[in-house]
Amino acid sequence: MIRLIFSGCQKDPFVTMMEDENVSLKSGLIINYCGSPCIYDLVAGQNFVAGSVIIGNDGVNIYVTFKVFDDWWLDNTKVFLGTSPDEIPATKTGNPIRGQFTQDVDHNPSVKIFTHIFPLGKFAPKNCAIIAAHASVLTYKKENGSNVTTREEAAWGKGTGTFAGKAWGWYIKYVVKPCCPDHVVVFCAVPPWGLNVFKDPLYGLGFTYGPDSGQWEYASINVMGIKPLNPYHDLVIIINDQDQRFYDSLAANHSYFYNFVNSGGKMIWEAADLGMNKGSMVGAGVKFPSGIIYGNAFHKYNKIPNPSLPLVSGLKSPLYGTSASHISFGNLPAESIIYCTDPDGKPTLFEFLLGHGKILVTGQPWEFAWIYGQDVGPLLYRSYAYMLCRKIVPDAMPQPKAFQGELSESHMK
Repeated sequence: MIRLIFSGCQKDPFVTMMEDENVSLKSGLIINYCGSPCIYDLVAGQNFVAGSVIIGNDGVNIYVTFKVFDDWWLDNTKVFLGTSPDEIPATKTGNPIRGQFTQDVDHNPSVKIFTHIFPLGKFAPKNCAIIAAHASVLTYKKENGSNVTTREEAAWGKGTGTFAGKAWGWYIKYVVKPCCPDHVVVFCAVPPWGLNVFKDPLYGLGFTYGPDSGQWEYASINVMGIKPLNPYHDLVIIINDQDQRFYDSLAANHSYFYNFVNSGGKMIWEAADLGMNKGSMVGAGVKFPSGIIYGNAFHKYNKIPNPSLPLVSGLKSPLYGTSASHISFGNLPAESIIYCTDPDGKPTLFEFLLGHGKILVTGQPWEFAWIYGQDVGPLLYRSYAYMLCRKIVPDAMPQPKAFQGELSESHMK
């Protein structure tokens, strides 16, 4: 029997049952966690471990799995999920009311493993989720062909939080993990400033060319809007200095990219236009999400307002170049992180969250600066490493190479 109790911050939870380890494998429930899941002891009878509570997330859901050891079985599992310990249903004296938890599931027959699944909803990466995980566990023996319970205990997932009342138990503080891409899709019609040097950091980070994990590939304007993108695995890069047909196509496919990010994807938007290829985003009517505004503004130097941030740590400020930036931005979302600004303090490199995903935006000519040794050039490697969840190691930064003419005609059209 499955009882769903809708309470707390989740309005539309659902569950998937895994009858035992073998059946669960056959059922096809394969969880592609973002990072490694967190494992907590499932403590029964206050003082012994009967199993584990495994908590993790992908780009869509939070998963709470109960798994018991040895002769123990799960008879009932209950999970509360919310944003604050104050939301946990409780009596006036502070004891948890387990019957009012977000999900309440009876298992008949008993099971060895069971996974509760909650939509991420309001939980963005690095948000803290409060989870109280309770189970009724039992052992049994066979008598006259029937299962007879020999022991039954209450069990809690052992976190760091305790309840205000006298009842024993814990709640868990789980930090939602960001997903790290393992494949890169580069949208490009022409080499920026005639240079394919954006490949340098990708090869330097260990990527090869191709469609699989650990690889990167081109995507032309012919597939923009129709090429399948995987928000759990793809990093999308829109390359600087494109021609007008590229920006016209980009303007016609806003929703394609924004839906990808909203679903949990990561994107680097290199927005420095009006370079050698003469394309104009303003002329195409390209719009940024969340009401962000932009305009062409060519500046010889940029400033770093917070040099302690990992992306820009160790870089000198100001950053000089033939043009340190082509575009400046305004009206950023409140939670944006600003890495660089123009001389007037307007952002030229920043990141912001969109739905369950993230976009890093720049108006800096990274490729040009990379090949000519100008100050913003290292941000090409640093930004790719950062968005791929790699440690930024300046000493390991690959040397610039002038890859020219390596985009085939089939990629250009």
